[in-house]
Amino acid sequence: MGLQGVGISEAATQHAVRYAMDRVQGGTPEGAEAAIMGHPDIRRMLGLMKARTEAARALAFRAARSLDFAHRAEEDKTRARHQRRVDLLIPVVKAWSTELSARTGVARTRIPI
Repeated sequence: MGLQGVGISEAATQHAVRYAMDRVQGGTPEGAEAAIMGHPDIRRMLGLMKARTEAARALAFRAARSLDFAHRAEEDKTRARHQRRVDLLIPVVKAWSTELSARTGVARTRIPI
């Protein structure tokens, strides 16, 4: 579930970047049309989307790494430590990733995934 949220967030981010590059509004002082990608606030919002998506992906990878160690480590102490980390991270990954995907609005834009 957590990785699906990351995937949806990534798709929404890519869609938003394409839209910002294509959408023309306003213009330059010389009178030429300009894409909204050139506006600082748009770049800030896209940067936040990208940073949050990458953070969710990193957290999911960290949980997956600990899950591997919890199942395959040779020492009982190491397995137990990683299992405790997995027990903490799995709900966080699921909740944060799915909340992030809902905030990006991909469900409202009907992007085929």
